[in-house]
Amino acid sequence: MNSSKILLIERDKYAAIKLTALFTKSGFEVLQAHNIKEAAGLCALHNLDIIILDIDKDSPDFIKALKKELFLQHLPLLLLADNNQESELLTCLSIAPCDYSIKPASLEDVLFRVNIALKKKREISREKGLSGKLSELSLVGLIQIMEMENKTGNLRLSDGSKNGNIFFEKGQIIRAELEGLEGEAAIYTFLTWRDGSFILESKKGSVMKNVAINNQEILMEGMRRIDEWERLKKERSKIILIGAAGSGNTELINTLTGGSVILSNAQLSSDSYPLEFGRVRLKDAELLLYGISIEDGASVEDEIYTLLESISREMLGYILFIDNSKPKALGFARYLLSSFTSHYNVPFVVVLTKPGNMLQENDSLSIDKARQGLKLNKRAPIIISNPRNRDDASLVLNSLLDIVMRLEV
Repeated sequence: MNSSKILLIERDKYAAIKLTALFTKSGFEVLQAHNIKEAAGLCALHNLDIIILDIDKDSPDFIKALKKELFLQHLPLLLLADNNQESELLTCLSIAPCDYSIKPASLEDVLFRVNIALKKKREISREKGLSGKLSELSLVGLIQIMEMENKTGNLRLSDGSKNGNIFFEKGQIIRAELEGLEGEAAIYTFLTWRDGSFILESKKGSVMKNVAINNQEILMEGMRRIDEWERLKKERSKIILIGAAGSGNTELINTLTGGSVILSNAQLSSDSYPLEFGRVRLKDAELLLYGISIEDGASVEDEIYTLLESISREMLGYILFIDNSKPKALGFARYLLSSFTSHYNVPFVVVLTKPGNMLQENDSLSIDKARQGLKLNKRAPIIISNPRNRDDASLVLNSLLDIVMRLEV
């Protein structure tokens, strides 16, 4: 008895009825969708074995979306095309290797092609190993399975926008990497993923070890960090961006919010509330960004602290912006940093910017000069960033969040 699950995307209702009857009689479970939108929802909800797709103008984009999902990359596709759809068919075939049949196709031919595709899929699965969704089998469960079965291999993980790897040797994690994070830091971030996909592959060749502690220690620390984040996100959701006027804080907020926030000037006074500039999502939490620009030489002792007093208990951290094309501004920046540090015991990041221009390697204020001028130790984070660049802006916020919980936007 065949237990494979087919998703049939057929616009012709009569053809859909015939194909459904054919596969049901052959022991398949058949799910039907009449358009791409319905099909996308079924792909997310069901563990499919093959898709039969009656192609149209939207099919190429649908196939591209499928192949971006790690757990759907090896899902077979059988394309059904009319004689006048050669252009659409060729486009689909250029995106991913698919089998196809020209309509009107005989039912026997379609069934034969489906069985061949499923046989190839089983062969690939034996080579590739375990795969699935993190919503169905969590990373904690995967790590425990690897340890109990003493497995060696590479666990590839994806949440749609980010990809990474965890390498196992005889059940123990020996290496982890995720777009700039390595070792335990990468694993702690992986553990926060509730959605996404995974594929377990056999390891080819040796890898350099960057994980020093055992699986149970990693899981215990990871769970502690997640619990701490659950507490923090309820208590603290506000990030303050401070700097001299024109140092780049408002440009960064505008970049992160996609220009959807209207930036306006606010007169700072002791009886006013801080101006909220924008909101940014952090996984399952929402951060509020407050930008405060202070004229060079102005005092922060009265107006600013009075303004921040009402939200200081909800402050997750702050970011100090310095225009690195103006080395003379370093003295004022040191004053701002020392003032904030003395009032607020929360994480901070220093950002060297050149607002409105791309940064060059020969900028006059280097990280070393800034560190020395601000009297910061080597562990204090200082970043060179173009606040108008989306990746740079995200890196700034992620760097602050890294210090808090090793989480990412």
